[in-house]
Amino acid sequence: MLSSEENSRVLVNTFDALEFDSLRSLKHVTMVGIGPSIPSTFLDDNTFRADMIEISSKNSIDWLDSKDKGSVIYIALGKIVSWCSQMDALNHPSVGCFLTHCGWNSTLESIASKAPIVACPLWNDQVCNAKLIQDIWKNGVRVNVSEGGVVERDEFNRCITIVMGDGEEGEELRRSVKKWSDLAKEAMKENGTSSVILKAFANEILLGHNEY
Repeated sequence: MLSSEENSRVLVNTFDALEFDSLRSLKHVTMVGIGPSIPSTFLDDNTFRADMIEISSKNSIDWLDSKDKGSVIYIALGKIVSWCSQMDALNHPSVGCFLTHCGWNSTLESIASKAPIVACPLWNDQVCNAKLIQDIWKNGVRVNVSEGGVVERDEFNRCITIVMGDGEEGEELRRSVKKWSDLAKEAMKENGTSSVILKAFANEILLGHNEY
């Protein structure tokens, strides 16, 4: 982040096409999207990859390899099994949807991976992200919670059926999923919005050239 008496500039892990209005919503803060900040190997560029944990995902990928295309529901709702690369899993052709609490990183990873979402938010930004997913970006479906604060089995079934089914709603959702994934990849290409902005920011820091 750079700041002055008149303005502050904040780098945000998003991209212009995804949140055009939101990035311009604050009067005295210039928010600039430089995302999605995921390994470039998942953006059709095999030149870079860096995992924080050096643990092989081979067993998980071998299991996914044995499943039919679009038949697996990938669930990320807590520590259930040993660690595996979420991006590797989301990009696997056997994964048909992503059941998630909708943290921002998971949301962006899903968008970049063309994985439709079943949104099950709990708190904080997850609730806002889930609304964007269902109502604005239309790349997923949000579960409804019962009066007791529990998501019933039939409700999970309803959402999963929509996302993975052959109905009109599911087809429209998958078209939105592809659209946003394509836009995310465009943003990170050499002349894409996020790439250009990040280079301009680096030049300003290193060379003192303001290119905004």
